[in-house]
Amino acid sequence: MSRRNREQILQASLELLASPHQDLEEVLNCFPEQAEWLRPQLEAAAWLQQRRPTLEPRPAWAAAARGRALIGLGPHKFAWRAFTRRLVYGALALFMAFYLLLSGSRLAHASQAWLPGDGLYPFKMALERAELLISLDAAGDARLHVEFARLRLMEMQALTFEARYEQLSPTVNAFEQHIRQAAGMINRLGERDPRQARQLALDLQQTLTTETDFMFFLAELSPQPVWQEFQRVEMISRQSLSTLQEYLPQGQPNGS
Repeated sequence: MSRRNREQILQASLELLASPHQDLEEVLNCFPEQAEWLRPQLEAAAWLQQRRPTLEPRPAWAAAARGRALIGLGPHKFAWRAFTRRLVYGALALFMAFYLLLSGSRLAHASQAWLPGDGLYPFKMALERAELLISLDAAGDARLHVEFARLRLMEMQALTFEARYEQLSPTVNAFEQHIRQAAGMINRLGERDPRQARQLALDLQQTLTTETDFMFFLAELSPQPVWQEFQRVEMISRQSLSTLQEYLPQGQPNGS
């Protein structure tokens, strides 16, 4: 079955699931031959749909609380907004982490197959944000950004194989954000823990070297108009690793 057909079936099943008259099992019964790969994705959608009221405060309560807080805080109102936003996201992260623990990480595993442009790709991004929110320290954050950068590279490879070139540019943008974040965190970490910073820098270098080598092979098979996206990947990789030379062995390649 082609990805386009899978996407059409997924979209149809999500629309059925959103109906108040259909539950998960009834929707799966409508697509018996696709039930095995549909189940984890529909479980993810159903879980978010069921918990949406829990995560959204009542409008009247939110308005009153915001008014009282902003009057009292005055010039600190923006700090309060940032704090409350992080609190809400933190609650969502805990819900997700707890659910994934109970489900044996089935959804996390299934999410790896979701690509930019897929119906459930935003859920994959939500899972990644949740992981960052419950990370315990800066080293953990840096390690996650390195892993997410690797996932963006793998997504670029899959998008190229499937000729979904329109999704390459935003995926490269996301890759750049993770790489910049990782490099900055590693440099800051190096001020107090050079050994750990060195290990993270090596992990980042290995990720870029391994995955970008295959990217350049794919570039040769791709239409010329998308070559600039592969060139951006190379430039981003080189620039980021150049800021980490203090922690990398001399004479090592810069990720190309």
